[in-house]
Amino acid sequence: MTISDEMLQPQARSSFADGSSQHIDIEALVRTLADQAKAADERARAADERSQTLEQRVALLEGRQQQQQPVSRQSGFNFGNDIIDKTDAPAEHMRRRTTKAISNRIALIERRMDNFEDSKETLNSEEYKLPESTFSLLVTENPASAPFVFAVFSVALSILCLGLTLADAISKGTKGNRLGIAPGVSGPVRGAQFVGVLVGVLMEDECPQGLQHIAYGAGHKLMLDGKRKSQKRLVAASLLRLVVGYLFLACLFINIAQNSDVIAIFYDVLALEFVENIDDTTFALAKKGFFGQKMLVATIKKHTLEVIGQRESVMGVRELFGGSMTSVTGQRPLSRGSLSAAGLLVSNSRSNNFARFMYFLNGIVLLAGLTYISVKQGHGGYRCKTITVSFNEEVWEGATVMNEDGSIEERLLIYPYFNGVYKEEGRYDGHPRYLEQNKSDGYPFQNLKGAEIRYCAEIASWVFMHPYIKTSNECEWLYRSAETTSDNDYDLIAASNGPWEAWTGDIKSNSRITITCNECSEVSDCSYHGIWILLRVPDALSITCNGESGESCVRKREPTAVPSTQPSAPTAFPTSLQAIMPLDDDFVGMDPIFTPPPVTGATYAPSPATALSVGDQTSTPTSVATWGSTPTIGVNLTTPPTSIAIRPNPLPSFNDNEYEVDVKDFADYDDFFEATTLHDLDELLEDYSVVISFSGSRFYGTMIHSNVTFEDLFPADYHAFWGSSFNINRTFIISDETDDASPVGIDWFEMRRRINSKLNPNVIFSYGPYGALIPLLNYESAGFFHCLDNTPHPSASPSSSSLPTMTSSPTASPTETCSFVYISILHDFFSPERISWDIANEEGVVISSTPGKQNTLQSQRVCLAEGTYNYTIYDSLGWGMFSPGYYNITTFDGALIVEGGGGVGGLSFVYERTVFSIPFDTATVATVIKQTPYPTPYPTNEPSVAAVSSMLPSSSTSSKTSRARQHNDPQ
Repeated sequence: MTISDEMLQPQARSSFADGSSQHIDIEALVRTLADQAKAADERARAADERSQTLEQRVALLEGRQQQQQPVSRQSGFNFGNDIIDKTDAPAEHMRRRTTKAISNRIALIERRMDNFEDSKETLNSEEYKLPESTFSLLVTENPASAPFVFAVFSVALSILCLGLTLADAISKGTKGNRLGIAPGVSGPVRGAQFVGVLVGVLMEDECPQGLQHIAYGAGHKLMLDGKRKSQKRLVAASLLRLVVGYLFLACLFINIAQNSDVIAIFYDVLALEFVENIDDTTFALAKKGFFGQKMLVATIKKHTLEVIGQRESVMGVRELFGGSMTSVTGQRPLSRGSLSAAGLLVSNSRSNNFARFMYFLNGIVLLAGLTYISVKQGHGGYRCKTITVSFNEEVWEGATVMNEDGSIEERLLIYPYFNGVYKEEGRYDGHPRYLEQNKSDGYPFQNLKGAEIRYCAEIASWVFMHPYIKTSNECEWLYRSAETTSDNDYDLIAASNGPWEAWTGDIKSNSRITITCNECSEVSDCSYHGIWILLRVPDALSITCNGESGESCVRKREPTAVPSTQPSAPTAFPTSLQAIMPLDDDFVGMDPIFTPPPVTGATYAPSPATALSVGDQTSTPTSVATWGSTPTIGVNLTTPPTSIAIRPNPLPSFNDNEYEVDVKDFADYDDFFEATTLHDLDELLEDYSVVISFSGSRFYGTMIHSNVTFEDLFPADYHAFWGSSFNINRTFIISDETDDASPVGIDWFEMRRRINSKLNPNVIFSYGPYGALIPLLNYESAGFFHCLDNTPHPSASPSSSSLPTMTSSPTASPTETCSFVYISILHDFFSPERISWDIANEEGVVISSTPGKQNTLQSQRVCLAEGTYNYTIYDSLGWGMFSPGYYNITTFDGALIVEGGGGVGGLSFVYERTVFSIPFDTATVATVIKQTPYPTPYPTNEPSVAAVSSMLPSSSTSSKTSRARQHNDPQ
């Protein structure tokens, strides 16, 4: 019996016209019965047709058999393609048995078809079964029920675990590397990172499930189990799925980017997948009854979502086995709407397209982000580009050095000579290579080969080496780190935290090395003083802060030297000290092993008069201007000084390395001047020129010619090792090890026994290159040098170091005829070569700029004579300086003359010209002239001095206030 939809639907509508849920339920039931009846009729008709066909085939076979071979009834043999049994029954009986067998086969086919249809219920109807997950409980259960609370707890647990994982990953970052990305990785690790991202995206199932449900809920009106609407709760639960999914992807991306080990990458992927699936694990346990009966019932109950107002026919057997999408009747294809109603993303609706787009976007974003990180890693974006290296005071006496001409010599190698700035320059064996920079300005050496710190794959260690200092070690290492791991084989700073070994002719273990990064990521890294500006000083860099922010932070020490008022004196630098004493040109230095002619008698306490021949004094002592510390007085000599060493005659003899009771320690006779009363340098500073310079870890006091200029002592490429900073014939005092930039407050020593004694072959002293260090003061940590008070007139009162304190008050600039000004420019990110500047007066250009680098601060100092000057900054493109770029000019004492650029004004200009006068008056401000047409280098209509004076505004109309330039110079 067949019941059609047209006959049943009107009755349902007339009985329940109010549109209640009961009306919907009955209507759905009637439609289901109609579909089943229709399917049964179709199957019955098909069975009848097949039965008739089989009967005809049996009759045809029987007729053919009878014609070909008569068969006796007594034989009991019948055939019909295995359907006709061996029997004596008549033909009618055989046909009935054949029909019964056919019917059984048809019933078997129907049962198989029903089973297959049940397994494909999602495709055959508009009903969608919710997945077995705690997120489904958020849709199906009452908010006040225990299963709902259980689901909320499981989801919260997943979010908490992933949140803690993400917070821990982010906490590994630094100021300049917020995500803690590895400084560099090898090729296999790079490949594993990309594969790990792909595997993680494919394994992650919360995002695609959540996107599918959101698209399903946005495109249809849904009923849960045909009883109540559930569209909003489905979307809300799906949003929670997306939260879990995107937390997983964030953790996956950061952990993979941070890792530098292949197996660790895949371990992280699996671990994160486990954490994400906590909700599925708790649901499976509840389904097995571990959390009670209520949870068991809630989890084993099947729930479906049904689309309101849609119904599709049952799919036929052919479609289920991959055939064409046609209905059972074969009259119309199964539409995409039917599959969409079953929860599949097959239609081209906006919601489905958005879900597909977001899913693929997840993978694209992760791969693009990893690609960006890989490129940045390759360019060193996650490691420090400029570092400061400080070696422990290890000494290799007799280091093998190859000169430029190929000759070999042995030299004294004191490793702190190579302290200073190292900058990443290229790669070596796939790892970054750091080159030693000029001690004067922090830029590469021009005519000198610097040392290198690079990775030696042969011993899997970072090594310090110099191509001209030869060893038989692997990679010719002089200093080497411990064997690295995958965490620090690209990170030199991390490798410096472990033990290092130094080569001193053999291996010396546990040698200290300190490596710090010079790059500031925040103002606090520069002690809230802004940018660290590099000032040229010999053999090191001083530190001065200026500006508001910056990225380069260099902290260095400097040798100290102070100018003399004599014309031939070296040029002065702030915070430096030099004692300039006149000395005859044929002075060649004092040789500590010089043996003078014997004198009569043994004098153990010679007077200064007999110890030194000071010659005729042609001038009275004169005060020396000092910058920092150590006042000195000097005398002019007409004859070169001589050293009259006072030794016993005859020399005392010693037996079996034992001293005689009445014989004094002959250390009293091997000091630099062979005289015990000269240890406090009283007479030394009256007769010789002395320079105190820093050589990496100590200050040296070295005798020099009086007419040697500062540039002669410390050329542009000066290096303590190659320049023989420690000269055994000239260096006579030495400070304690220090990191300070000033010799004030540091203990000083006189060096004795620096050579093997010649007094007796049985007595051999070996104290290293510095010999025995005799303190210049008897109090530890009392220092030796000190700073002078700013007194208006020279003072003859003695100081604690037994040195006269005759000096004049320091002035604001090193000389009386010129004043220092500082020009600082922080270049922006765009074409720094377009920016140039010069300072000119009426006579022409005084100083001009040098090419700059992107986002790099340039600082230059010039001493200007009294007069009026034009400072002009040019922009060949007329853009102006973009933030954070800026420029400023300050005086020696920190008064601001002018400032401009993106950080201050940010206006475009072709050039800006500032007119100012020296000496600069802080009561007035400089005049700034801005032009849009490109000017000639020095316009003919430049204002005269008188005109400029009239143009300068008074202090009452000043629109700018001075901003002090900060220095760390000692007082």
